[in-house]
Amino acid sequence: MEQEKEPQEQKPTTELPEEQQVGNTEHNNLSVAAAGDPLTVYKRQLFDLDKRLAEKNFRDFWFYAVELKKEIFQRRGLSREVRQCFLGELDSLFEKAKAMEDETRNLVAQASELKLKKVREMIDQVLAQHTEQNQVEPGLAELDKISAFIREGSVELPMGISLPDMLREQREQARELVRKAREALLNRLHEQRQQHYQIIQQKLQVLSDKLTKENKPLYVLKNLKAVRAQMFSLNLDRAHIRELDQVMQALWKSSHEAQQARGEDDARRRIREMEQILKHKQQLVSAIEKEVKDLELRWSGVKNDFFRTHLQEIMAEKRAKAEEAQKDIFSLKEKIAFLNERLKQRKEALQQPINDKKENP
Repeated sequence: MEQEKEPQEQKPTTELPEEQQVGNTEHNNLSVAAAGDPLTVYKRQLFDLDKRLAEKNFRDFWFYAVELKKEIFQRRGLSREVRQCFLGELDSLFEKAKAMEDETRNLVAQASELKLKKVREMIDQVLAQHTEQNQVEPGLAELDKISAFIREGSVELPMGISLPDMLREQREQARELVRKAREALLNRLHEQRQQHYQIIQQKLQVLSDKLTKENKPLYVLKNLKAVRAQMFSLNLDRAHIRELDQVMQALWKSSHEAQQARGEDDARRRIREMEQILKHKQQLVSAIEKEVKDLELRWSGVKNDFFRTHLQEIMAEKRAKAEEAQKDIFSLKEKIAFLNERLKQRKEALQQPINDKKENP
């Protein structure tokens, strides 16, 4: 019988079989050590920790590293040599992690400082370029881009590394700079809108004085639409637009009523004058016709050729005069009808509002 060979003590090693050096095994938690070969499990976990360091996943590294150290300390059945070997490997990883974290913090601090400096420069440029009323809203859009840069943008460090990270304090400073810049643009926009509101308000006051103090409704009607068009071309708050539009509507209606009253008075005065002339012309025609009849009676009794010819000439003149008066009567009737129609049209025009186009949204 062959003698049984004593099992040789297996020396610890941190080298993993080639087939095990694949993938991230986060699902292999520390409890697996109790179910399988602890040496193999510990080796795999050390490999995974080193991989997390390479990925600079420090949070997960420290979580699993601390748990692994506890497991090694508490594991029964491990020889002192094996335990010390694994703990030594862990301590080396701890030192490596601390060094990498220090280096990363230093790089992040540099990147954070550069990023904050760039944010300040970008904001100063936006505030300097977007000063006019039509540039404020594009300036707000530029600030939105700066906010996106704070969240996601990267800066290049002198050693050629690009990092998007910022320290929390400097990130808050950058966000505060954007907030203040946005507030400054909005205040600037509000001031400009207030100035535009006062411009239109002053012009409406001038038109109101023209109507109430100078009684010039036609002047108001001719200029009110131009003021309204200017209002829609300016940058105004919705509340200001509604308020000014109500004033314009009232001024438009009052001016129309005043102009209509003035036009009606003038038209009625002219109609009365023409009706008097018409009556006079009609009376004249009647008188001429009566005179012509009388002359015809006299002419029929006259034997003298000279007087007969003379009477014929007089009758011809009177008939011509009556004919001319009839033409005047026809013309006067046409003019009176025309003025009456104009009065009717003015009454209908009073019902039309000033807003003959859609308002700005």
